[in-house]
Amino acid sequence: MTLFIVLVLSVSLVWLGWEGWQWHRRVAEIRQASGTFSAEVAQRALRQELDQMRVLLAAQQQQLATLQEEIAQLKSRLTGDSSNGVGQGVTGGVGQGAAGTTLPGESSRTASAQPLRSPAEEALSVTTVSPEYAEPLALARRGLDPEALVARCGVTMAEAQLIWALAHSSAPQESQVYA
Repeated sequence: MTLFIVLVLSVSLVWLGWEGWQWHRRVAEIRQASGTFSAEVAQRALRQELDQMRVLLAAQQQQLATLQEEIAQLKSRLTGDSSNGVGQGVTGGVGQGAAGTTLPGESSRTASAQPLRSPAEEALSVTTVSPEYAEPLALARRGLDPEALVARCGVTMAEAQLIWALAHSSAPQESQVYA
């Protein structure tokens, strides 16, 4: 009888040791998987931030090119005006040259149909966008629909619809103004 008890206890101890080893192995796998998951989440966040920075960089490069064109045109007008004599300054309004011509980068159709914005106003409109929504807004302006914004940028459908509406909105109509 004592031999039977010793045998049962020995088998029980071996079984408990095996189960303990299996449990320890599962815990180690879970810890390793959670570390991999957090690294993937951090990597995704960094990729989104990098994409946002690329969008902002492209917008700033475009603004810089526009400003350089405007400076070159102003310099050429300044040298042209100085050769015509003193006292003949620029007589056109914002966005127009001395003879009523439009600045570079603006067609006459665009200049008359839309209110003219200074480069400073354009810079403010770009920098006032939250970094979290800069990429979805830029993509919506390029023509992506809300479903594609959800899939690509990880925003909710409601956010994507609002971003899309903001990107495609024009001056508010009287029926769109809320008190």
